[in-house]
Amino acid sequence: MLDRLQKARTRVSDLDAQIQRLEASLAMLRAERVVAQEPLDSYAYPVLSLPTEITCEIFLHFLPPYPACPPIDGPFSPTVLTHVCRTWREIAEATPDLWSRITLSAQELSLHKQIEISNLWIRRSGSRPLAIELQNNRDQDLMGLKSLIDYRVRWERLTLRIPSPTVHLPRIGGLMPLLRYLDIDSVVRNAPTPLTFLDAPLLRTVVFNYAAAATIPVAWDQITSLTLYYIYPYECVPILAQGLNLVHCELRFVYHDEETNVVLDCTLPRLQTLILQDPYHECPSGLLTSFIVPALRTLQIPAWFFGSTPLDDLRAFISKVGCKLQKLHIIGQLETSNEAFRREFPTIGDISVRQYADTDLNPFTY
Repeated sequence: MLDRLQKARTRVSDLDAQIQRLEASLAMLRAERVVAQEPLDSYAYPVLSLPTEITCEIFLHFLPPYPACPPIDGPFSPTVLTHVCRTWREIAEATPDLWSRITLSAQELSLHKQIEISNLWIRRSGSRPLAIELQNNRDQDLMGLKSLIDYRVRWERLTLRIPSPTVHLPRIGGLMPLLRYLDIDSVVRNAPTPLTFLDAPLLRTVVFNYAAAATIPVAWDQITSLTLYYIYPYECVPILAQGLNLVHCELRFVYHDEETNVVLDCTLPRLQTLILQDPYHECPSGLLTSFIVPALRTLQIPAWFFGSTPLDDLRAFISKVGCKLQKLHIIGQLETSNEAFRREFPTIGDISVRQYADTDLNPFTY
């Protein structure tokens, strides 16, 4: 028994000696590590040495070009900037313009989670004007959006997509002092509009489909840029009659036989850009003559809006309205060539006859 105890004491003593040697070695390694770490700690990574203002500007270029809204979640959301490091998180959270464009859509995130994130973004956006997009592609109750509606005094742009009569929106009304752009697409022509009263003194740009145009109250005399799509020509008459300050107008018609005798008779004294579209090739020729537009500078029109003598038709139109066209884009098949139009109308600097429309004729961002 005594012999066994002595061996144990000897073994413990040996282990203590090894531990002391290892601890001494570890202490030396720790000291060496401190020396090696010093230049790393003193080195400032170039991206973190930038002035905060420059970093903010770089962050803003991470967003899609204005006015597009970034996704509320995922790799292209500004939220990812807050996940890189503490410095970036502090800068991103203190940059209001990163958070002022908000889109809610039918994606993997639940609507409840999207609204939770959007409320966080609104808090981070400070007092900046807001761009709100609701791109809803499924039936659901959207009454939870009331939290967004509470910030309507800061709305600058509002886009709503309402694809089904079973989608329930809270009522939207009252003063919207910053609203400049309104884009509504609703499938329900005769349903009550979510916009019950629109007090938006700065509103200048409106994009409506047929249902929105029929139900949403707008002070048309203050609108300068108007797009109406999938709308019957006769439905445009009361709107255009009030749009005396329009500068840009795009109309995408649908048509039925009952409108054969409909006369638009639209006098738009300030209109500079007129884009007419007829995706189903249903409208009769001669519709262009319904527009009295003396200030017109840019015209885009389907080829079949002309009759059998397009050069004569265009000459008669220009003579009637007294405009000085600078751009003429004719979309579709036409036997008359670009060269023939250029010879006949040498004062029009930009003339084209082509198959597809120009998507960038609207100079307005609001």
